[in-house]
Amino acid sequence: MELDLLCWNDLHTAWVVLLFVPALFGYVIGLPLTAFFLLRKYRNHLHEKIPRFHYGTLYIGFKDQFYYWEVITAIRKTSIILIAVFLTALGGGILRDVIVSTTPYTFSHTAPALVVFVVLLLLILFK
Repeated sequence: MELDLLCWNDLHTAWVVLLFVPALFGYVIGLPLTAFFLLRKYRNHLHEKIPRFHYGTLYIGFKDQFYYWEVITAIRKTSIILIAVFLTALGGGILRDVIVSTTPYTFSHTAPALVVFVVLLLLILFK
């Protein structure tokens, strides 16, 4: 893997369009959304044989009223990965610097860290 390639040149754009965009809509957004709608459709019949066979791995460990919780777990995992990837791309230690340092920062420096903090706080509160 060559790390010296320029971003958003012709080769990089082709990779983004042909690989990242379909993966984003197919796996990251599509699978949890499809799972949620299918579970919601059969939410009153989840203990019947066919829905349990098809979708049981998504809800068997949860109480009946929380049939959708595996989708929430997938969203939480995706959020953590997005935070890790994009904060690293923004400068690695932004969150640490904002929390630990006493140096004044402009809003553009602190906004990503504040967003991460709020998202993580919400994930913890609504666990």
